[in-house]
Amino acid sequence: MLQIVGQVADDVGTLVRKEVQFARQEITEGATAKAKSGAAFAVAAVLGLFFVGFVAAAGAAKLAERMETWQAILIVAGVFLVMAVAAAVVGMVKMRTSMAPEKARQSIKEDLQWAKAQLRR
Repeated sequence: MLQIVGQVADDVGTLVRKEVQFARQEITEGATAKAKSGAAFAVAAVLGLFFVGFVAAAGAAKLAERMETWQAILIVAGVFLVMAVAAAVVGMVKMRTSMAPEKARQSIKEDLQWAKAQLRR
């Protein structure tokens, strides 16, 4: 009986070390994916900024044909403000996603249940 308890204790120790390693790997992979997504977003944002700038200038020039130039530019700036607020809200929602190692957490729970079952034998 003592030999079985000792073996289970050794197995649990090994299992815990492997689970910690698994959790670290899962966190690293999640962080790497987030970093790559952020880099792609940054490139898209810079290129899109050029496009938006030219479209805004064209829109302001067209509006300036019907009103004062300062009014046209102010309207275009207001549109940019609305877009900036919308982008900030989307960004905050996306950043709230959990980076917790859910798979590792579930695996640890299963391992604990297994270890308890082994000790009951």
